[in-house]
Amino acid sequence: MENKEDEKKEDPVLSDEEKETICLFDFQEEKCDATFITKDKKLKLPSSFLCNVSQAFKEELEKHKNVISHGNFSSEVLIAALSFYRPRFFAQHGFDKDKLVLGQSRYLCWDILSFCTQWQLTSLSDFIEESLVKNFEKFSGNLTRGDVLFIRMANAFNLKLLLCLFMNKDPYVPRPRTAKKNLMLANVFQNLERTLKYEILKNTIMRETVHMPGSKEFLELKIILNFLDALIYEDKILDNSTYNSRKRRFEWDFNFKNSKKQKTSYNSFQIKTPATDVQLLVGDVKLYVNSFTLTENSPVFKVMLQSTFREGQEKLIQLPGKNVTEVVSFLTFMLYHGEINRNTDIFSLCKLCHEYQVDWLSDKVMEYLKTFIVQEKPQYQSQTIFNYINLAVFMQWEIIEKQFLDQLTDSFVMLQTLSEFNALDLRLKVLIARKRLWVLLSGKSLDKTFIETLLNTRDFGMLSVLRNYQQDKLFTLAEAKVTTEGCCKLTADVPDDLLPDWFDHEEDY
Repeated sequence: MENKEDEKKEDPVLSDEEKETICLFDFQEEKCDATFITKDKKLKLPSSFLCNVSQAFKEELEKHKNVISHGNFSSEVLIAALSFYRPRFFAQHGFDKDKLVLGQSRYLCWDILSFCTQWQLTSLSDFIEESLVKNFEKFSGNLTRGDVLFIRMANAFNLKLLLCLFMNKDPYVPRPRTAKKNLMLANVFQNLERTLKYEILKNTIMRETVHMPGSKEFLELKIILNFLDALIYEDKILDNSTYNSRKRRFEWDFNFKNSKKQKTSYNSFQIKTPATDVQLLVGDVKLYVNSFTLTENSPVFKVMLQSTFREGQEKLIQLPGKNVTEVVSFLTFMLYHGEINRNTDIFSLCKLCHEYQVDWLSDKVMEYLKTFIVQEKPQYQSQTIFNYINLAVFMQWEIIEKQFLDQLTDSFVMLQTLSEFNALDLRLKVLIARKRLWVLLSGKSLDKTFIETLLNTRDFGMLSVLRNYQQDKLFTLAEAKVTTEGCCKLTADVPDDLLPDWFDHEEDY
């Protein structure tokens, strides 16, 4: 249950005519020639006093004839702030610097700092920061909601000393007494600046793995966090591959040592018959096919053959840069009922299906891969898996992508050294780092719900930090199955049901 004093109260909206007018700090009324209109009152002050406090006040008074209208702040905020510049009234109208971290004073402190920023009240801002630093001298690193609010405050108002005090203590999210009291679910935590949130989550991960030092798992954990550090702070990925070709992007020229190329004879396509009215020129080789076969299966060929251009008039289509064996295999699947199997050159077939928009054949390849992975459970090396993942991304086969990701069992230390890893797009690299991080933590006897929120709850924890990289919730700790090789089985997404009622009314500070 929320503490009542921890809720910020809303003041009623008043028109300027309804607002009470008062003179502050025992100034004589005839000397109060300046008016400061706040959210709830009109405050009268000498213009000379305000000009002495801040150059920004002086400029505003000159611009608007001794009237400053600012309905964003309450009279309480303005009186507390300006009383600092009338020391004999500060004890009466100011704020208790020793209680700034308690209850409603937190929000008053935030509003006063906002006021200081707008009106350049540097000396008051420095005083508040000094007071807060003294209040938090004994901070241990174990975060509360109040601590997170002041970290946000320090960052928002450039209170460098206070921010350093917090962050130098390696702040972390403690394990909650109940799932619904998890600090990572609180609005105040979600509203933290991205790098601060990341550092706190990283500290939390390190604290959850204190039993690992010296192990291979701990080394992998550090490598993953270094990878994320470069991403978060420098927006770049370090290329650790060990091959000269590591800069190349995804290509189609796959020649796996253990793969068997499908043997296809193209002699039958070199014989012209009355039915073969279209000629395909692949390099120096002429292939003869029926126009119906091409137009029925491919909208690209259909446009070519029905156009007024050379292809349509002469029934001649040139295919520069194509491999004749791959083209014949492609034509064979369109012309005859062929089954895809281990010997099929899937990569070249998909390349041509995509280029010429033969969707039904693309779907056939996808269905084959789905069944093949489930039934055959192939034990591919990581390089081969990455090639299949790239193929799945190119063809927009999300289910195939997930299935092959599930096959990765090597550590992130090794995966980063592969040129095929560095050919992946950024989203996939981050996803693989998350997967390995998940495997490392989920395989230990840790609080499962806490780790779920930390790593794999949409819009919270690490997923909120990495949302710029198109990350989503892929598997749940409750349903994850970790094999003896350390491979975390991906499962279907489940609804998030940890959002607690007591956060719904929290201020978005």
